[in-house]
Amino acid sequence: MPAPATFTKAAASKLGWSVKVINGGLTPEQNKNAMDQAVKDSPDAVVFEGLDSSVFQSEIKTLKDKKIPTIGWQTTDTPSLPDFYVIPGPSHYDLLTQAAAAAAMVAGKGKPVIGHIAVPTFPIYKNTIDPAFDKAVAGYCPDCKVKTFDMPVTSLGKDSATRIVNFLRSNRDINVLVHDQDATALGLAPALKGASITGISNVGIYPTAANLPNLADGSETALLPDPFAEMGYLVVDSLARVFTGGDPATSVALTAPVVLWTKDNAPQPVNNALPAAQPGFEQKFLTAWGVS
Repeated sequence: MPAPATFTKAAASKLGWSVKVINGGLTPEQNKNAMDQAVKDSPDAVVFEGLDSSVFQSEIKTLKDKKIPTIGWQTTDTPSLPDFYVIPGPSHYDLLTQAAAAAAMVAGKGKPVIGHIAVPTFPIYKNTIDPAFDKAVAGYCPDCKVKTFDMPVTSLGKDSATRIVNFLRSNRDINVLVHDQDATALGLAPALKGASITGISNVGIYPTAANLPNLADGSETALLPDPFAEMGYLVVDSLARVFTGGDPATSVALTAPVVLWTKDNAPQPVNNALPAAQPGFEQKFLTAWGVS
C-alpha cells in the first residue's frame, strides 16, 4: 500500500473511520478511471495523491456538486475552501527546496555542478519543486550550473541507473546529483562503479527506507524525507474540522515538517518503512481530537 494511504488509514482509524484505497495508476486514463470509481463510491470525502487533476475535472465538479470534500495531496491545484483544498501548503516546498539546494552546496564544496534528476510526470515536481529548487540554487550560488535530466516515470525501479550513467557520461563536469524521487538513487552506486564514474555526491528528495543505508556507506550524503505520516494526520484533521462544521484552513495552513538526514542523524527504519520526520507528532493530534 502506498505510504500516503498507509498513514491516512492509520490516522483515520483513531477516529473510527474507514478508508478505501483506489490505485490511481500512472497514466491519465488510469488517473481518470480511479476518480470515476471514487465518484461512484460516493464516500464522505475523497483524497487523491500526486495526480494531474486536469484529466478529471468533471469528477471534481461532481464531487463538489455532491458536497463531498476533496483533497489534493501534494498537487498543484488551486484550493477552493471548504470543498476543495490542497495539503501541504506551499510553505513546505520552499523549505524543502532551500534545504536540498543547501545540501547540494555542501556536497559540492560551495561550487557544485548539479545534475538534477527530475520526474516531470508528477505536477508537484514539474510545476513547484523543480523551479523552486533552481531558484534556491541561484540564491546560494548565482554562477552554479544546474543540468536537468527528465527521468521517465516508467524507468523508476527499472533502468533509471543506466539512464543516469549515460547522462553523466555526456556531462563530465557534474559532481552532485539531486534526485527528485530518491528511488532513482537506488542501485546507482554499483552502476557508477561499473562505469568507472567517480566523484559524484547524491542528495535525495523524498527517499524510501531502502535509501537509508546509502547514508552509512556514503553513496548518498543527504536525504530529505517526505512527511507522509504527518500529512496523513493533517488530512484527517482537516476533514474532522469539516465534518464538525469547522474550517479546514487551520490544517491547510500548517507547514509539513522538513528535515534533513545525514549519516550523523539518520534514524533507523521502522517496520521496513521510514520513520516520521517529527517523532511523537501523533500525540498532538490525538490531544486535539480528544482521543486517548
